Amino acid sequence: MCNEAWAGLESMNNDPGSAELLAGLGAPNGWERLSIEDTRFMIDLMDALSRQ
Repeated sequence: MCNEAWAGLESMNNDPGSAELLAGLGAPNGWERLSIEDTRFMIDLMDALSRQ
């Protein structure tokens, strides 16, 4: 399921009609995958922030 979701998000990068939606979602330059290290960092960050 993750690959299907990613394929949908990635297809928006090449669709001029999606530019406004991408900007509204905070990704005006399109989507890109995070590395495993970045993903772990973000999980740890969200966990730490939720404990405050």
